[in-house]
Amino acid sequence: MTYLISFMMFGAGLLGMLLFLDVVVPNFLLFCQAASENYGTSLEGHLWYFIAFLLFIGISWFLSRKSQNMGTINGCGDKLFGRTPSEHGYLATKWICIFLLAVLPVASYEVLEADKWETHYVINRLDELLWPQILGTFAKSFLILIACLTIPVLLFNLNCFPGLLP
Repeated sequence: MTYLISFMMFGAGLLGMLLFLDVVVPNFLLFCQAASENYGTSLEGHLWYFIAFLLFIGISWFLSRKSQNMGTINGCGDKLFGRTPSEHGYLATKWICIFLLAVLPVASYEVLEADKWETHYVINRLDELLWPQILGTFAKSFLILIACLTIPVLLFNLNCFPGLLP
């Protein structure tokens, strides 16, 4: 089941990248008046990208709630994020992730270390989600995503900002 979740999240990541490259980048170019009229697109023609993206994430979230295992392939799948100390170990939240960016929280766990020298852990699922930890993880992922999306667009379109160039 871990492979199926990872495959679904990898597909969601690819669809998200296609949506970004087909809609956001050309519209930014058009906004900057650096591209011709052929580059202007709207979300209407690419609505199936968005629907498939949400469908992949929804199916992965459902499968991840049912699965006891966790794992990622190429950074896509489900993974524990966060490390809040507790009495017996630490608290962490299982997230659906795309390219190691947390997308959707699944469940919170208490992780108990069974052996300090090996990688054996016992995890106990908590009844509620840890919202302060979730908000912090989401904020970090959102800032990383914004930086990864805007920096390349700005670097390749410096002619949109004539005051910056000598």
